[in-house]
Amino acid sequence: MAAQLSEARASIPIRRVICPSGPLLPLPQVPDPVFAGLMMGDGLAIEPLSSTLIAPCDGVISQLARTHHALTLTAANGAQILLHIGIDTVQLGGAGFTALVAQGDSVRQGQALIEVDLDAVARQATSLISMLVIANGEHYQLDERASGLAQAGQTPLLRLHAMHATTT
Repeated sequence: MAAQLSEARASIPIRRVICPSGPLLPLPQVPDPVFAGLMMGDGLAIEPLSSTLIAPCDGVISQLARTHHALTLTAANGAQILLHIGIDTVQLGGAGFTALVAQGDSVRQGQALIEVDLDAVARQATSLISMLVIANGEHYQLDERASGLAQAGQTPLLRLHAMHATTT
């Protein structure tokens, strides 16, 4: 019974927004070897055109970086979605980032999570390219992945399904 519930939960698709509007990129095109090599997991990247990181789906903030440049959202299907703003932004020590949520908060799809001072971060970081990565992707298959220009709140970004049932 637990395996059936977990399998049903895991097949819930994640289909909507990531962070801000902007051009989407495959992770291998990201100018960071860790993300480009999919060492953190598979997903996609975006060149943000707006300053608000929004929740790609309903879930719980399971981790929020002390420097507010990244967070992990655990979705209803169990997927752990790492949202990482920019490249080498941890070195900014939190400058340019304002968290609008806290670890443990339940969030709704489209809810504002982090405000970014794009000008300040762009001047100091390697790149503003931001990543959405499925951190526990070994349990999920990415059935669909968007490309082109994303519109916050409108563009379906990806669809995930469990590769096998897990027990909880």
